[in-house]
Amino acid sequence: MKFNLKKILLFFSLFLILSSIIIFYNLKDVKRFLAVNLSPNISTLIRIITNSDGHLFEHYNNDYLVKFLPRTQFINLDLKKIKLNFLKEGDWINYPYSFDLYNDKLIILTQVEGKMFTENIQNIYKNQNTSFSEINTNLSDFTKDASQVKFPDLFLKNNKIYLLLNKVVNNCGSVSLMSGKLLNENINFEEIFSTKFIKECIEIGTANGAGRINAINHQNKEYLSITLTHKSFTKNTYKKIEEKKNEKIYDFGNILLINEKDGEFIEFARGFRNILGLYADDKVVIATDNGPKGGDEINKVEFGKHYGWPYASYGEPYGKPNLENKNAPKIEKDHNKNGFEEPTYSFIYALGIAEIIKLSNNFSEYWQNNFLVSTLNSKHLLRIKFDDEFNKIIYNEKIYVGERIRDLKYDEKNKTIILALTSSGSLGILKKKNNL
Repeated sequence: MKFNLKKILLFFSLFLILSSIIIFYNLKDVKRFLAVNLSPNISTLIRIITNSDGHLFEHYNNDYLVKFLPRTQFINLDLKKIKLNFLKEGDWINYPYSFDLYNDKLIILTQVEGKMFTENIQNIYKNQNTSFSEINTNLSDFTKDASQVKFPDLFLKNNKIYLLLNKVVNNCGSVSLMSGKLLNENINFEEIFSTKFIKECIEIGTANGAGRINAINHQNKEYLSITLTHKSFTKNTYKKIEEKKNEKIYDFGNILLINEKDGEFIEFARGFRNILGLYADDKVVIATDNGPKGGDEINKVEFGKHYGWPYASYGEPYGKPNLENKNAPKIEKDHNKNGFEEPTYSFIYALGIAEIIKLSNNFSEYWQNNFLVSTLNSKHLLRIKFDDEFNKIIYNEKIYVGERIRDLKYDEKNKTIILALTSSGSLGILKKKNNL
């Protein structure tokens, strides 16, 4: 094989020039652009070469005893990825989607277009003749006038399918909860709740405007629950915080309980920024909340409580407000002292916390009474265990997957963990292999 020396020298010259610019001028936007638009291997190499904090090798010796798939601390796992070719690219070269299991079917909702697809779960596991078929819906009837549309989540229960529709029409945002019956390959949705009932025009904050759907039993009555994000923390919103501190609702950042029959709602809890994970059973409600710059939280959520945002967080805003003391924290840290609930756990680093599920004890004798938490930015799973009252986390294990994990489900019948891998637009099938 002949090498073109001139081309090689030109490539390395350009690479060194680019690296020097990034190092000496600290052009974060350039680094972020390259990280997003280049392949993971190349962008990782650039981050290594352009490391500027003086700890080049320490970064790569920092993973002492951290396990990478297929290994974990006590069991081996097998991860299979199935490419979903029908997904469309969203923000940041990402292919966002949600899914749920119904009987022996897996149903997928694309976040960008709001299209739905289904396939038999056994075909997926065997990877034989896997062919997702599209479900016909009337969702386009609800989005035809919208300039922006996202479908953050779907939820299946009692032969019905629910999904969230986040749209912007004439510069006004709204979030709707849609409901439809699972009838063969056709679903006709109807709107059973909209934020327009509360506030005609809302400012959609952070990424989605809404995060998760679940079912919560409150005062012996079952409600559908949805999570709504609080608008992004900016200089302008910081100035208005004190004015709105006593406002009942509705800057949002809350969990609402919705009566499906009449659309009436109750605010269950508030003080959240962007909930992307919600678990509920007869004993507890647990939410994972994305902080600003750091400060992602896991919260045991109780009725009527306020969990701090935007007044208290262990993170900091990306856009720093213009305060007299510029060196002081921009957000209060002590939740309890300021009249709010302390998080069960807060991550100082920004991992992009997402879904949380309870894992059945039939998965592994080493993973008993465990929860799994997915992450976006950190591209790993967290295996955690709470104490009996869900007031603290006893331990957590990081399991590196290497992709953004937007959604997460456990198929108890087949002892399989299913992951929405949105970096590559794939479905992840995670099974136990053997104990270590």
